[in-house]
Amino acid sequence: MSKIVQFPLPSAAQRPSAHVAARLLDKPPPHTHVVQFYDDREFLFETVALFLKSGLDAGEAALIIARPSHRDGILRALDSATHERAARSDRLVLIDAEALLARLMVDDEPDESLLTDALERVLASVAPTERTRPAVRAFGEMVDVLWERGQPAAAIRLEE
Repeated sequence: MSKIVQFPLPSAAQRPSAHVAARLLDKPPPHTHVVQFYDDREFLFETVALFLKSGLDAGEAALIIARPSHRDGILRALDSATHERAARSDRLVLIDAEALLARLMVDDEPDESLLTDALERVLASVAPTERTRPAVRAFGEMVDVLWERGQPAAAIRLEE
């Protein structure tokens, strides 16, 4: 990596649209994969909440694959009306990152077929067929979990 760009945490007085990456988070190009480095959990929570809220407001679904503490932080940062509306319409899917990882790992490596099967099941829970399935915005931190466990090879493999 040749350059690291610091994104300052918006002050509490600023609206979410004042976030430095608001345009990217609001309307990301289709099939985009973004990696967020952070050293402030509240910034992470606000960033993910802004990304998910924009999609939910546009009729998309949201998938959060996170540790319970991070999931709860993201949900706190997401306004309650959006959260409740998405939950009522089954457009918000919450998955424990460590529990999902336990189902995907074979000999300390993520298994691609198990991952594919798990993700297909998750997507089917949003809508039964691809024709009826809304676009899905996803946040996942399984790579981070593996990295923190001291399993960098498995983290890189999962990222791939």
